[in-house]
Amino acid sequence: MTTRLIFIPILGAFIGWSTNVLAIKLIFWPYEPVKIPLTKWWVHGVIPKRRREIAANIGQVVEEQLFSIDDVISYLEAAETRDSLLNSTLEAVLNAIVKKMPHYTPGYVKDILANIFEEILKKELPTMLDNLSMSIGQEIRQKINLSKIIEDRINEFEISDLERLILQVSSKELNYIKIMGGVVGFFIGLVQAALAAVIM
Repeated sequence: MTTRLIFIPILGAFIGWSTNVLAIKLIFWPYEPVKIPLTKWWVHGVIPKRRREIAANIGQVVEEQLFSIDDVISYLEAAETRDSLLNSTLEAVLNAIVKKMPHYTPGYVKDILANIFEEILKKELPTMLDNLSMSIGQEIRQKINLSKIIEDRINEFEISDLERLILQVSSKELNYIKIMGGVVGFFIGLVQAALAAVIM
């Protein structure tokens, strides 16, 4: 009798652990709907079944709460980005101008012309870049749908690749769920064994 009572929490731990293992497996499996013989029931993994809905929700959440097109535009319009772009553009344009000068042009003439162009560009480039930034911002808002890009990218994944990616990212959490299933099952079995001992 004592052996049977000891076996109850062990069995409970196994049932709890195996139930959670099966539940996690059913998140992905089967990839395609499978009919249970002699019933009207079909089994289909949660993620494969609701893949498009999940992808759309992820895209929407990312755009609304994590990273939006407005964030991209704000970064492009930020003072640091603007100054960096201005300096890079100024340097590139001046180098191009100097290279286009005839090779026989004296060095001091090149320096004078470079200084003149530099002053002109320093005066005109900020306005040009501001106008360009506004134009690009409007173009991005009109033509780029970030949530749709993310949604399409997720839908392009093979289910097996998506499963592998999710398992890599959340392996610790999923293992914790499996272990906790065993722990909870063990304690439930322990309570059942205690009640059985009292009744007997």
